Amino acid sequence: MNQRLQQEEALFSSSMALPEAERVHFLDRACGSDKELRARIEALLASVQPAAELILPLLPFEARASADWLDDQVDGERIGSYTLLEQIGEGGCGVVYLAEQSEPLQRQVALKVIKLGMDTRAVIARFQAERQVLAIMDHPGIAKVFDAGSTPAGRPYFVMELVRGIKITDYCTQCQLTIPERIRLFIQVCHAIQHAHSKGVIHRDIKPSNILVTLHAGAPLAKVIDFGVAKATQGRLDDHTGFTAFNQFVGTPAYMSPEQTYSATGAVDAQSDIYGLGVLLYELLTGHLPFQGTVGSDSQIADIKRRIRGDEPQRPSQKLRSLTPEEATRTEARFRCPIAQLSKHLQGELDWIVLRCLEKEPGRRYASATELAQDLERHLRHEPVLARPQTASYAMAKFARRHRSLVAVFSAFILMLLLSMVVSAWLAVRATQAEQRAQTEAASREQVINFLRDDLLAQAGPDEQPDPDVKLRTVLDRAAAKARERFTSEPLLEANVQQTLATTYDALGDYGQARQHHERALELRRKHLGEDHPDTLKSQAFLVSIMIAEASFEEAEPLAKQTLERMTRVLGPEHSETLAHTGNLGLLLYERGKFQDMAELLARLLPLQQRTLGDAHEATLSTMNNLAIAYRNLGRYAEAAELHTRELAICRKAFGPEHPGTLTSMNNLANARSDLGLFDEARALNLEALQKSRRAAGENHPETLILQHSLAANYRDLGDFESAERLQTDTVERARKVNGPTHTNTLRAESFLGQIYRDRRKLDQSASLHESVIKRATATYGSDNPIAIITSTHLAETYQQQGRLAEAEELLRKQAPLAVAAFGANNSYTLDLNDCLASVLIARGEFAAALELLRETTAQRQRNAPTHWKTLNAQVLLGAALAGTGMGASAEKILMHTYDELLTSRLPAYEGRLRKRTAEALVELYTAWNKPAEAARWRDRIL
Repeated sequence: MNQRLQQEEALFSSSMALPEAERVHFLDRACGSDKELRARIEALLASVQPAAELILPLLPFEARASADWLDDQVDGERIGSYTLLEQIGEGGCGVVYLAEQSEPLQRQVALKVIKLGMDTRAVIARFQAERQVLAIMDHPGIAKVFDAGSTPAGRPYFVMELVRGIKITDYCTQCQLTIPERIRLFIQVCHAIQHAHSKGVIHRDIKPSNILVTLHAGAPLAKVIDFGVAKATQGRLDDHTGFTAFNQFVGTPAYMSPEQTYSATGAVDAQSDIYGLGVLLYELLTGHLPFQGTVGSDSQIADIKRRIRGDEPQRPSQKLRSLTPEEATRTEARFRCPIAQLSKHLQGELDWIVLRCLEKEPGRRYASATELAQDLERHLRHEPVLARPQTASYAMAKFARRHRSLVAVFSAFILMLLLSMVVSAWLAVRATQAEQRAQTEAASREQVINFLRDDLLAQAGPDEQPDPDVKLRTVLDRAAAKARERFTSEPLLEANVQQTLATTYDALGDYGQARQHHERALELRRKHLGEDHPDTLKSQAFLVSIMIAEASFEEAEPLAKQTLERMTRVLGPEHSETLAHTGNLGLLLYERGKFQDMAELLARLLPLQQRTLGDAHEATLSTMNNLAIAYRNLGRYAEAAELHTRELAICRKAFGPEHPGTLTSMNNLANARSDLGLFDEARALNLEALQKSRRAAGENHPETLILQHSLAANYRDLGDFESAERLQTDTVERARKVNGPTHTNTLRAESFLGQIYRDRRKLDQSASLHESVIKRATATYGSDNPIAIITSTHLAETYQQQGRLAEAEELLRKQAPLAVAAFGANNSYTLDLNDCLASVLIARGEFAAALELLRETTAQRQRNAPTHWKTLNAQVLLGAALAGTGMGASAEKILMHTYDELLTSRLPAYEGRLRKRTAEALVELYTAWNKPAEAARWRDRIL
């Protein structure tokens, strides 16, 4: 639905930019056979009100003052034979008005005049240069100049053709042009720029907003506008136009050539426009810029200048493959083409053409805009392009594409001749290879059988072991010690045995032994098969799994990413091993607290698994579950609940009600329901799952303990703190025995128990336990460990309740940069820490510092989950900070709105005082305003 609304909005905006006579042709192309969409856009166009009626009521006071100036000073003002109607555009130093010419012709034109306050000598010199630049050009792709002069106040102006069009990028998107159609439209731009170059003029600011597309005789026509920063390359336009202030940034940063990013040295020539054309072509083909970035400060400008000068741009096809799932979805909608197909179309010739335009050295780019256009035309005709080195194989491939029928007949004839020669030789070789393979496999089987008989099964016999019921662990240890000497002459066979031993130790929970055997198998396969062999990659993936199991997350991450890159390249992105390892990397990113990276990775993985494995495959369900968990940690609670609901329905149908996967799914859905305030539903789900897990797996199984932890959280949400403490204390004791005191599951359980202590006002116990968790987590996993960072926030909350405000602030400020590095600036855990710090600052009377934090975190929370209790809590803090800095009216507005939201919100019991705190903040506000009646009214709501 959102995508449909966005499409309607974009089509409406584009239609409004066109003359009424041209809207019919535009809508014919943009809407196609979608009559409902066409009717909707036409209805919107028919209901349009005058712009001032729609815009002025929404503008802040300062902006309305500016708008009033337009009404009083511009509407109806005459300059010579021109009547100004309305402002339609604005550049760096000029303002463009829609004007009506009364003589010698009656027509609408565009009149550009120096902006008020910008009429300095240097600006006027450049403006006069632009006027002369346009006057010497005559091309259908360049806006024509009709007249020039000065206003009564001495401000220069010129009159030019009124181009009623839309940006070239918007036109391509709204009309959903194919790649060849976009290229043909871009070729028109090349010819226009070439005309300017032939007149000795370069544009220096080629970008979508300076290329407008209008319809001429029903066909799209691209027109280049705004030569306001153009530079003469020959002739004498003006003695003053060649001067540019030191380090002045002329042009639009993201579209500038490397030589333009330096101070004016005279080195900028027509090759700079070739670079600009390359950037524009890159954007038309991919929907993205080669060097993306905002330019709002000196540091941001310096950064994009550095990247343009030193970084190599991604190939357009590679850029498409590296998009996030959200970006890929939007790009596919713009092009009406899957990303994979679009990337394949760009790969090769279009990559080479674009990158030749974007060469750092001007001399390595195309010699002219015409040469660029001709190379694109060769691509469209399937002829060899200049951007590619002319190898014989490439030329032959292009010949074959142009003459497919002839080549097909010739190839079939050659194939028939060769086939008869190859088949007999192939059959003979295959028979020989099969015989050799059978002999090798027979020898290998014999060695494995001997190993099983002599080193495993024989241990239960009377000669080796008096106890016929010898334990499997004893058998494994004895066999493992003999594995190397048994297979000294067969290293690959030893690798298989080592992997089997590792898998067995893994099943027994001995991750240390499992890791040793996986490392041995990997060592052998790397040495004898090579780094990229599928068996080597499989060993590497097994080793990553063991590292995750033993909580060696930091060590595992680089190996996991390297393995995924090689698997994708060697096996392909949809191979079963690649898919399985991608899921493991997602789990690793979870443990590292990198939830945004995790969400992006799993959002790409899930559709691949659904297509290749099916919805009910365990790996698909695991990804669905983990993606939902990532969404929860990013504050996207509704999306998480929807994914968990689908997952549970599939699990129940495919595996039954007591399968471990079904129970895990029930637990995670319960957590998602809690996030949405559905606490009773969450408790019922978790209680059912816990009872089934205790029966099936036992009370000490790690999965049972996770379910017990979640049920304790349900009790806490519902306000039964006594039951929550009793259940979580038992969970902690069992986790310490099963996992040990430094395992991440143990540390999480203890951290949560510390929160329950705080709920029950056992503040000393809470602080002591949290300090212990942080100490062990930091010592074991490092100071940037997610558990240490999250627990620090809980400890600071306890310090605040104890009145230890200085200690709380010091702790939070120390953890803040670690949280951003570990989770990202917009992650839920980072926002929790910021809100906690803001609360401490408010308690210390540092309202301005708190306000700076809260503006950012509140806005992010409102984008993620506008009605969640954490968002409402942030709004209450924001109201208190606004009141403390003297912005009482803003504070009153947000506190009143938040209180109304809280009346209908489902809050966890441990946040039950949030309504009371909101009312207390309003009492303080009205008391400060000397409004006793209002203060008394809100005081009554507290009681």
